[in-house]
Amino acid sequence: MPDKRRRAPAEKKALSYAKDRRGDYCGNNEKLARKSVPKSKAGSKRADRRKASENLAKYETLDKGEAELVENEIVNDVNRAKRFKKGPGVPLGEAVKGSMEARVSRVNRKQR
Repeated sequence: MPDKRRRAPAEKKALSYAKDRRGDYCGNNEKLARKSVPKSKAGSKRADRRKASENLAKYETLDKGEAELVENEIVNDVNRAKRFKKGPGVPLGEAVKGSMEARVSRVNRKQR
């Protein structure tokens, strides 16, 4: 088993700032992020189902060639209305830097 070298606390902190991420979807409100991400996913899936049902409603009035085309679109999800994709958060180092800058600006504002 290879020897794992021990890291100094400052090195651990630097690695943590580089690797860890902070969710920045909805500002600082954690409850809003917990609620808005599932809501956005549900909305995009609802739009996809609505689009599929519209295509199925047209299905009976189409001729055979167009009907097969619509069926392939529905089965293979060709025309996705929109899809929600949650992006990566901000690196922890940038988040801490921003909060420190905001703290300094608040302190300077009070001293005037």
